[in-house]
Amino acid sequence: MPEPHPQGYSFGTNVSTIDTYALPADEQAAAVAGTLMPNNETNANPSWAWTAGGAISTAADMETYVKALVGGGLLDEQMQKARLDSIQPTDPANRTAAGYGLGIARFGPLIGHDGQIPGFMTFMGMDPNTDLRIVIGTNLATVPSGEGSALTLLKGILPVFYGAGSVPAGNPAAVPGTTGGAPAATTPAGGATATTGTGG
Repeated sequence: MPEPHPQGYSFGTNVSTIDTYALPADEQAAAVAGTLMPNNETNANPSWAWTAGGAISTAADMETYVKALVGGGLLDEQMQKARLDSIQPTDPANRTAAGYGLGIARFGPLIGHDGQIPGFMTFMGMDPNTDLRIVIGTNLATVPSGEGSALTLLKGILPVFYGAGSVPAGNPAAVPGTTGGAPAATTPAGGATATTGTGG
């Protein structure tokens, strides 16, 4: 990675978190207490994640991309409509739950995507009605409860713009019919940045 760059951290290992990103209860308590430190994953080779680890982006790059992903410019008009119409709730019994479609996610009023490999997590979303764009990049993959760190921060940011009750249930990247990680929000131990943008 070009210098300077952040250090990326993760709790547990790929093996210990294979079924769930949540740490065992005793390790969660130790992590929250600060006696269990996350592993530094900065120099880990992400090639096992195929294209998920294949790019280095800035918050500005992701803002540019999410504007085209949601607002158009990547696909022709017919395919863009098909893509947006493909978003389905991850919990079919709850139509207001987070949703996922053809490489695109809905989280409350925002449409976009998240990404995660050990060490880092990102979220980029845009409200197609207001043009509000939120980009979050963290250097901690998941909080000890197993929830993605960027989603934990997003849940704290959404009520600022949309009021109480604006946080949907579920994880937009979850397999339909699953809970997609622990719903409890825990403050991440790693640093984070959040940027917002509106208009052109």
